[in-house]
Amino acid sequence: MKQASAVLLIAFSAIFCEAQNSVNDDEPTPKSQQLNEIVVSASRIIKASDGHITALPNKEEKRHSFGGIDLLANMMIPGVSVNRSSGKVSAVFGDVALYINGIKATLQEVKVLNARDVIRVEYYDTPTGVYIGENAVINYVVREHTTGYYGEVSADQKLGYWDGTYGFASKLSHNNTSVQLIADYNFKRSQSDIKTGYTNYGLADGNVREDIVGIDGKTNKDNGNIYVDVTNKTQDRTLRGSAWFNATNTPYSIQNELVNGSGQSKKTIDNLCLGGLRLFQSYNLQKKQTIEVNAGASFTRNDYSYLFENTRSNIFSESSNRLWNMDFTAVYNKTFSRGNSLAVKFIDLYKNSRVDYKFSNIDYSTLWSNEEILFIQYVHPLSKTVTLTVQPGFSALQYKQNSRELISTFSPRLGVRCSVRLPRSMFLMGTVNVGNSFPNIAGLTTAEKIVNDYLVIRGNPDIKNTKLYQTVWVYGWNTRQFGLQVMAQYQYNHNLPVSSYQQEGNRIVESWTTDENAGYFNSNISLTYRPLQNISLMLAGGYNHYDYTGYRSANVGGFDGKFEIVYYWRDFSISGNVTSPQKLMGMDLAKVRTPWQYRLALGYAVTSWKFEAGVNNPFLRDNNYRFVSFNPAYNYDYSLRSHSAGCHGYVRVTFSFDGGKKLPRTELKHEKPQTDDAMIKIQR
Repeated sequence: MKQASAVLLIAFSAIFCEAQNSVNDDEPTPKSQQLNEIVVSASRIIKASDGHITALPNKEEKRHSFGGIDLLANMMIPGVSVNRSSGKVSAVFGDVALYINGIKATLQEVKVLNARDVIRVEYYDTPTGVYIGENAVINYVVREHTTGYYGEVSADQKLGYWDGTYGFASKLSHNNTSVQLIADYNFKRSQSDIKTGYTNYGLADGNVREDIVGIDGKTNKDNGNIYVDVTNKTQDRTLRGSAWFNATNTPYSIQNELVNGSGQSKKTIDNLCLGGLRLFQSYNLQKKQTIEVNAGASFTRNDYSYLFENTRSNIFSESSNRLWNMDFTAVYNKTFSRGNSLAVKFIDLYKNSRVDYKFSNIDYSTLWSNEEILFIQYVHPLSKTVTLTVQPGFSALQYKQNSRELISTFSPRLGVRCSVRLPRSMFLMGTVNVGNSFPNIAGLTTAEKIVNDYLVIRGNPDIKNTKLYQTVWVYGWNTRQFGLQVMAQYQYNHNLPVSSYQQEGNRIVESWTTDENAGYFNSNISLTYRPLQNISLMLAGGYNHYDYTGYRSANVGGFDGKFEIVYYWRDFSISGNVTSPQKLMGMDLAKVRTPWQYRLALGYAVTSWKFEAGVNNPFLRDNNYRFVSFNPAYNYDYSLRSHSAGCHGYVRVTFSFDGGKKLPRTELKHEKPQTDDAMIKIQR
């Protein structure tokens, strides 16, 4: 840890000195800079008049980014958190939906996005218009070529254990039609997570304590993906069809432990296949009206088996899950002349699942459900600086389990937001939301899964629906070099499903109960600073508190922080980040403490090649997660050593190629973002 602090101190000192030299230069600081086809005055992070944030990537960020996720991480938008390895993007309201030119995109599409074609990134912390109903949205505005082709071959190999991802992506465009193909393959051969600690079982015959010492384990996993889409786009409408297939095979995942001095082994086999089709249509109508229709269908098959062995018993179970999904979404959006707008979104979600069990108390479990959701959103400017957004709606759910009656529920929803644009590129936003969530088959089924000699998992068919109440307040300030976001939110959940533990003879039954309420308080301060064009820094941190009352009382709270830096020098880039431990609590009411996380990387970009070599957690020998839970019938305290999250290196390589006749790019929808803070001119 001292070494890490020294490295960060040296980096801060060098950056500060270089920034000071730049500021003290006799030449005047330019008020605008030419970035290829974009002329930017004032801030590179702009709060638009409709409430969303527009961020402009510079030449170096594009050049040194491995696709859209990497570009988003390098841009360091205040309030947006990006996990480079998993691709997960989160913000104020949770997970972020990803879009490309206003069309919802898969993570695969965004990962292989050609960063050089990205004009800007739009961040909607409270989505409006066609994005109504999403938690938050990142929309990549990308140049669209009318002819030619683009391709990329990539390799991402971890060092220290056998884990690699190799992929290929290509896109062919001709006139108004484009065809895209994405495929990748991942293999993983590594040690399994090793658990060390104790578990207590409060049985009828007395308490049983198991002292656990992890010995070793191994995991073998293969995953393959293929995705293809065909898009035909004109000035008035867009048609798109896509298909995908994913297969994941885990022939074994083994954990070997010593429990009270005796050997114990757990082995799982997990095979997953899923595929689907999707159709998308959008139409630009007269008088600033748009209509979008999105429909999809998918099928998932999951076969799972579990084997537990010790000196007393052998436990074996198998399950096979079949899941059919269909969804339909229609969105109507109308923009009026005075800046107000109306959006209507209808969603229909159909699910039909069946799980067959072997060596269980029941043979099968089924769940059929159909949920209909309607949102109506009206945005009204109260003045030149104040905008009010009201979003009422409802959700209606019908679901039926085998041999049980049909259940129908109706739940209202409401969202109200007020945003205020303040002087000097500042803004303030407050929102209140009311919503709900529904249970799934895993929580409802009465099938039993035997974990070991003392613990059994069983669902609860009488789980209630959860009511959600949330308020969020955000303050932001953006200048040409500086970005700040301060966020505070509180969410109250009524009838939240949490794990319950009951004594039944000489075993503990783990199930679910909704006799629990929970309050979450989350706060965060996110600061980005660019002292020079080739240096970007982000510092973020906050306080989180979880408080559960009802069936069980439990709470946990703590501070966390993250620092990230990227420096570009000619063909090279140097990046690194440090993430402090977090204290969390999930629906099992266990207190979780994550470890420190570090990353250092060196990149090199030249012509069509990109290279990056890095190391994760170079200052840690053991990377342990801590889990603590107390219940009179069942409690535990153990650490989990994750080999994949420990110290290891990695190498990334991509080679891209493009060609074809160079013709003018197509016009982009909403080409000029509306803003009072800066002028953006895009040359066509």
